[in-house]
Amino acid sequence: MKSQKDNKDNRGSTLLLVIVCMLFVGIIASLILVYTSHNLKMMKEAAMASGNFYTAENVVDEFKTGLEELGDQAVRTAYTKWLQQYTTTTADQQERLFKDLFVSELETLLNNQFLPKLAADPSQLLYKFGATNVTRLATPTVVQNGFTLTLKNISIAYTDAEGMSSKISTDLVFDVKYPGFRSNTVKGMNLEAPEYIILADEQITNDVTINGTIKGNLYGGGYNPTATTADKYTETGIRFNSNSSLQVYADKIMTRSTIELADRSSVEVRSTSRVSTVNMTIQEP
Repeated sequence: MKSQKDNKDNRGSTLLLVIVCMLFVGIIASLILVYTSHNLKMMKEAAMASGNFYTAENVVDEFKTGLEELGDQAVRTAYTKWLQQYTTTTADQQERLFKDLFVSELETLLNNQFLPKLAADPSQLLYKFGATNVTRLATPTVVQNGFTLTLKNISIAYTDAEGMSSKISTDLVFDVKYPGFRSNTVKGMNLEAPEYIILADEQITNDVTINGTIKGNLYGGGYNPTATTADKYTETGIRFNSNSSLQVYADKIMTRSTIELADRSSVEVRSTSRVSTVNMTIQEP
């Protein structure tokens, strides 16, 4: 009888041990599931954050493209003003003058283009800042160093529909190229610009019927600022209108675009000239 009682007691202990082991295994399994779920959630958030960051980077790239267009506008305006003051400026002042004109024009464009208003979505920054622009938290600071101009305090924050947010802060550097001409070290003057009697980045044309003489080199760029193509030199560079009769004394007649002679126009080149053009169009009466 004593032996049977001992056996019953042993069976109870074994059952209790099995239950404890099952509870322990269940706890371990729960911990593994919690850890796995947490890890998957972290991986998903990391992927979302990465995608958000790359979207913010794309916004920065488009932002830089817009600023490059502003820089191009500033260069063109500064260059025009620089040429207007060319004959009244000494050679040692011309580099500084061009840089000052460029910085002034760029600051004006930045003040006009940066508005204290949030962009509703990144697509509004993709092409030439329009009515809705990126917020500025601080006025861009212009730092000059030689012919390098740095815009500081540029910061872009992007928040997506999931509430993920990325903020990128950077400085943007403009490398200001001085368009100086070759210098005559003997006379201390520039040679190239005075060789052109008429110099235009867009178009040279006579608006009315004219008979006369031109003495000096001609350059008409044919630049069209409103062109939607990658190559904006789509205008006629040099155009002689109808019924014109001109005598041209020039060593160089140059354009990045085309030369056009309208119907009943007459142009006589009275010297040995070098003509550089993409195309020449002669209209028949």
